Amino acid sequence: MKRLFPVRRDGSSVWVRLLDRAKKDGKCLRWISNKSHNGYGMFSFKGKTQGAHRFSYEYHHGSIDTDLEIDHICRVRDCINPKHLRAVSRIENMFNSETHKAVMTHCSRGHLLVKREDGYRFCKPCKLVYDRKWYSKNREKVCQEKREQYALKLEKGKK
Repeated sequence: MKRLFPVRRDGSSVWVRLLDRAKKDGKCLRWISNKSHNGYGMFSFKGKTQGAHRFSYEYHHGSIDTDLEIDHICRVRDCINPKHLRAVSRIENMFNSETHKAVMTHCSRGHLLVKREDGYRFCKPCKLVYDRKWYSKNREKVCQEKREQYALKLEKGKK
């Protein structure tokens, strides 16, 4: 039987190699080696570089389904503690995120977010600016569509 995570030449496991690049910080195991631009630890195994948290999860819990992401329960991106990691859907991971609009009260420009009847939240001032830019860019197309709709309405009225 082929092992997914073989023992290294010196007799230690890959997990020991992973732990060599982490330090304990409270209950978290914080990654102190290479990190991605957004703060996740990066780990190379068999010539493939991947997230250290993903490797930690796979090592302890098995493979991750392609439609799942790894969520940090502790909210610390560079934590590799397998007890702080769980596989969740993208939507669930987004709702657990602290940057998701569900927990945001203001947009990136500081405007208050408004909630529609269907629950969607948006920034009214930013949307107004976007709509005006879009309309000025697409004015001729919009006017042509309105003329065509009006012509159809007149034709139906004559019949």
